Amino acid sequence: MAKQPPKRQSKHEPKQPPKQQASQRPKRIVRDRRLTKDEVATDTVIREKYRGKPSLKTLLASGEFVDPMPTGDYVALVKVMAQLKRTRAEMKLSLSELAERTGIDKGTISKLENGVFDNPTIGTIQRYAAAIGKGIVVGIVDLPIVAGASGEHAAG
Repeated sequence: MAKQPPKRQSKHEPKQPPKQQASQRPKRIVRDRRLTKDEVATDTVIREKYRGKPSLKTLLASGEFVDPMPTGDYVALVKVMAQLKRTRAEMKLSLSELAERTGIDKGTISKLENGVFDNPTIGTIQRYAAAIGKGIVVGIVDLPIVAGASGEHAAG
């Protein structure tokens, strides 16, 4: 009997990935992580403290927290950082090279560029900008008047 040639796969049939044997599959690692007594105690204290879901006003009055960054300010800062990141990329400057020029840690630069920052100082942003030949301009503008309030202005 003549040997049949292998069946050719049609262009329209989906390709099937080769089956892996159990020994070739990556093993899932599960670590049994238990909290220490100190970690449990710390978590319990925190949960009790916020059990009543305090309001923002209450949290701010406690003195433990600072005013959150207004959304408009955050969006403006994200846009500025995106422009700086784009300029750095156009210059083909790595995070390591920028870190050397600015003295700012690579991780911090990455957080700044990706919008994951904790209220950076204007000095930090100016150092970043200066390292790529740019400057940050700060100015004063009139805020719009809040409807129905006499002499009060809207906050950022």
